[in-house]
Amino acid sequence: MTTQPTAPADFALSESPRYVGRAIVALAVGSRPDQMKHKKSVRSGELARRVWVHRPDGSQPDIWRYIEEIRDRGLQANRNDYR
Repeated sequence: MTTQPTAPADFALSESPRYVGRAIVALAVGSRPDQMKHKKSVRSGELARRVWVHRPDGSQPDIWRYIEEIRDRGLQANRNDYR
């Protein structure tokens, strides 16, 4: 009997290439021209929030913030707070 692989519990917080791509396109076409003036690196989840991009389900996942604030510290949190 073969077992089916399962996704890690944090997988629902990951940012798909399409989600990140939509954020980059929104920035590039000038939906938020004021963001270009900052000239600094931002994580993909932060960029998506800045340019008002959402997944089709309305969420704005930020796996990197979750990893830094919760998982790396061995804490428990409601994953929905990072979606």
